[in-house]
Amino acid sequence: MPTIIPASIASATFQSGAPNAPAVGGFWLDTDDGTLYFWNGSAWAEVAFDITASGGVPSSIGTTKGDVIAFSGAGVPVRVGVGVNGTVLQANSAVPAGVEFVSVGAVGDATGWVLIDQGVGPGGTGAFSFTGLDVYDEYRLIGRNLNGGSASSYDDVFIQFNGDTGTNYYNNNTASAVYIKIAQIPGYTLTVRGHMDVWISNDPSVGATVTSHHNNGKTPVLSGGGWITAEQVVSIDLTVANGFPSTCEFHIYGRNIA
Repeated sequence: MPTIIPASIASATFQSGAPNAPAVGGFWLDTDDGTLYFWNGSAWAEVAFDITASGGVPSSIGTTKGDVIAFSGAGVPVRVGVGVNGTVLQANSAVPAGVEFVSVGAVGDATGWVLIDQGVGPGGTGAFSFTGLDVYDEYRLIGRNLNGGSASSYDDVFIQFNGDTGTNYYNNNTASAVYIKIAQIPGYTLTVRGHMDVWISNDPSVGATVTSHHNNGKTPVLSGGGWITAEQVVSIDLTVANGFPSTCEFHIYGRNIA
């Protein structure tokens, strides 16, 4: 049974350093860190509080800066470890705590589209690539402020998947093609800039189908296109004969079909 110290003989000191010549039974609150100590006659002993007995949450549940306390059930607190920089807290009933830290790109909008990645044109004649894509049933590729390297004409934009440069594509009624044409964008000397909205449906058992929903009033995918191979899309390469200037913007989204 704990010893009860009469209030008449107990004293309390509030300061940043340990008091000198304390009386037995005296208390000291360290104003630097808020820790409470008790003088037991030979040393200052930290006073520990069992707040769980009164329904509180013990401070020891948090171990890292940014940790969050959630509940796995009624009255059952659990630690949710802080995510990496840039992540956000999102509800997920499939995890024990009911919430988890996820990357910003994993937070979907009302239509289910999730931003996976974005970037700008590489300049020169290089391709623009999205690699390491998360797995989704559908992808949506949006390009803005687009122009190619031609001086005065429109440049064709082609798409390939997973680094496949073989004849596994179906392009505008042409079988055994090496790419799918998805857009035509203005040359760099023209005053207009192009944009495109391309949808990609992926079935790992048969490949991918591609449709272009809008592209400056043109119809770059005349009868649709397809990538005929039993693979999951994990990377996308866009090429244009004369390259994408760094002013070009690309965004790729994904969503799953329930």
